Amino acid sequence: MRTKIVVAVVLVVVISASIATLYVLSMGIIGPYNSCLPAFCSMQSGMQDGQYLIFASYNFPVDGPLTVNFINGGAAVENLAGAQYFVCPQDSSSCVQGTLGNACSNASHLAPEASCQVAITLSVTSLVSGASYTFKVITPTGGVFHVLVNYGGYGGNA
Repeated sequence: MRTKIVVAVVLVVVISASIATLYVLSMGIIGPYNSCLPAFCSMQSGMQDGQYLIFASYNFPVDGPLTVNFINGGAAVENLAGAQYFVCPQDSSSCVQGTLGNACSNASHLAPEASCQVAITLSVTSLVSGASYTFKVITPTGGVFHVLVNYGGYGGNA
């Protein structure tokens, strides 16, 4: 009888530890061990205001605009039309500001769970094909979101 109780207690402890580990990994609490591929990354910051942009996919052709598909995963309405967009080299803080080109009709009022595609035009000729750059979005309410993109590449469900 005691053996069955000990086995049951050990089983509960193992299951609890497994659930806690999965939670920590999924929430990114372990810092550098939280890997984030360029596609399907949730862009960070702004969480205190209910802002949460999901970077669903991108297409960044050489000599073309950076086209990004967003999903509003937060509780707050996002204004992508009024946001500022930047592309930054990983080894430098000198960012290049982009200009919003074509955008979905609801870009200025992106409701929670809604999606939107935007095209960002950059007036710079020094980007290196195949290199990774940080794509940064700053919303009018101060949310800052960033993710890595490859110049001349694409990722996600574009």
